[in-house]
Amino acid sequence: LNVTPIQFSEIIDDTDPRVWVIIHLYESNIPSCRLMNDHLLELAQTMNYCRFLRLQASSTQLIDPVGLPSILMYRGGKLEANLTPITEHLPETSFRSKKDRFTVDDVRWVLESSGAIIPNSS
Repeated sequence: LNVTPIQFSEIIDDTDPRVWVIIHLYESNIPSCRLMNDHLLELAQTMNYCRFLRLQASSTQLIDPVGLPSILMYRGGKLEANLTPITEHLPETSFRSKKDRFTVDDVRWVLESSGAIIPNSS
């Protein structure tokens, strides 16, 4: 779900505190952002205890494009994880050798490591 900065704030405040809100900060012209979006769409199909949103970075003052793709993870209205850029948090074996070739399993691992996913739940 694409959101505006105002919708982003409202959703963070209004979501059930037991539900993780995972926000992908992106720009569509950055290949790793497009890849991250594809992987998050796949994960969202099986993770009904998380709410996945996309916020175009240029619509906000939150981040410079150099820090993309980024993931912000909220629960109970509080920022629990700021993975900027998320590629710095991926397993060493995935991202370091080929920038735009991380897998959905790599993204799942990052979300598990941050507490948003229970291992083997999706």
